[in-house]
Amino acid sequence: MQAARMKHILAAAIVGLLFVNLYAQEKPASQQSAQSSNRFSSSRRDQWQKPDEVIKAISLRPGQVVVDIGAGDGYFTRRFAAAVAPDGRAIGVDIDPSSIRSLMADAKRWGLPNYEARLVPADDPMLAPQSVDVVFLCDTYHEIESRVEYFSRVKKALRKGGKLVVVDFVKDKDNPKHSIEKEAVIEELRQAGYKLAREFDFLLPRQFFLEFELATDK
Repeated sequence: MQAARMKHILAAAIVGLLFVNLYAQEKPASQQSAQSSNRFSSSRRDQWQKPDEVIKAISLRPGQVVVDIGAGDGYFTRRFAAAVAPDGRAIGVDIDPSSIRSLMADAKRWGLPNYEARLVPADDPMLAPQSVDVVFLCDTYHEIESRVEYFSRVKKALRKGGKLVVVDFVKDKDNPKHSIEKEAVIEELRQAGYKLAREFDFLLPRQFFLEFELATDK
């Protein structure tokens, strides 16, 4: 008798926890948007990626258009959408259909109507001329082939005063493959028509953080 009662209590507790969890996930967008920027926290990665500091350094403004190349699960895209709201847009582009599905679900989850997802080919982000204020890549630059050609295409999409931001892993003996030398990035982008505008060191020694502008922009 006692065992049966304990089973009943345990079952009720589990149902209660499931209900609470469901309610937390389905909060209206109005309630979600009222929370602080910490609502996007991903705990362990946040400690070394420092997303709030990255967003602050880029100096985004409401109304701007930001493109996140290689957006993955939207870790930065959702933050960009919040930073440029309500009239700006954050566009997460990726070559992987599963990532696009994740991005679309992420935008819905956070109730961010200015958060878009686009599937693109590996050699072209398919951006309209002079349509973007900031192009951002985190841990993606080293994966792109024919980078001078690729970023020559990207250059055409930037508006006057636009910027290209590259965050990537420092190449060393512990990470020789999924990384790149900072000097190689600077040289390749010089060939593609950019110049280094600013460099931030708060992600070192794991990552470098570079901001470029158009070499011909006046």
